[in-house]
Amino acid sequence: PEGQKVPAIVGEITDGQIHVKTSGLRFDQKTGMAATSERVDLALQQGSGNSIGASYDSSKGQLVLDHAVEMHVFRTGGQVAVHSVHAVFERVQQTCSLAQAHAEYSGGTADFANELLHFRTDGSVARLDGSEGVDLRTSSGSHVTSPTGTLDFDEEDHPRHGVLEGGARCESSRPDREIHGSAHRVLLDFDG
Repeated sequence: PEGQKVPAIVGEITDGQIHVKTSGLRFDQKTGMAATSERVDLALQQGSGNSIGASYDSSKGQLVLDHAVEMHVFRTGGQVAVHSVHAVFERVQQTCSLAQAHAEYSGGTADFANELLHFRTDGSVARLDGSEGVDLRTSSGSHVTSPTGTLDFDEEDHPRHGVLEGGARCESSRPDREIHGSAHRVLLDFDG
């Protein structure tokens, strides 16, 4: 609604829903479809974001963020900033697919040509499936790439385990050592 503030601070949203604020909204009551080509601001329990253009299909529970998607997700230990050219939230499947996603967090960056996030019922990320290019970099100088990858997360959205497949390559440069390697399949375990 016009004039209503969209909460953007963690803790202000407690209902587990995605709250959306925009202008130029068109709604077809017969089909349950709503759409806009204007800026869209959204807020949810875990953070906030925006995009240019969006559509919502109420019968499917599908929210499409057209382009220039930016999300800020808050987790214990910091914030994750996610940029994507397109995003689709599926309420029934509890997933979000992202195209050409780039994430920045305190420990490094992650890039995915295609990313599918699977959520738990509480809204935390359970698993991430990346395809057509996975690129992970840490702030300490490690770099891992592969065609596909899966990361499992704990309840506080921190990665626990991962599998990179299809020809993974890794390198790490530190003053005391340098590591280069490749394998068809790489298993990852994350510490604190």
